[in-house]
Amino acid sequence: MPTSNSNKQTVLEQQKEVIDRAERFDRLQAFPGWEEAIRHMGEYVQDAVREQADCMDNAEKGRNWHLIWTGRRQVLDNLLGWMESTQGERDRIVEEMKEYGGREGGN
Repeated sequence: MPTSNSNKQTVLEQQKEVIDRAERFDRLQAFPGWEEAIRHMGEYVQDAVREQADCMDNAEKGRNWHLIWTGRRQVLDNLLGWMESTQGERDRIVEEMKEYGGREGGN
């Protein structure tokens, strides 16, 4: 059954990638400038909202700023969501490894 073994290897490799990436994200978030950078990105997103509000007399310009805000917000949300889901997946993998190791060690 080499196929089963190679599939397990692939899963293990994928899990290792997730764990490694989550650890890199942990280190990034612990970096002294992380919170400042995220705050700056949040302000960057909000700048588009302020620009949109300033364009109340020009509907086309207002729509453009709305699109810009939406794009900026999606980029920031996607980045933070990717980091958070990776860290959550890592935690799930580690927990499963602990449970599996505990059952196997007890038998």
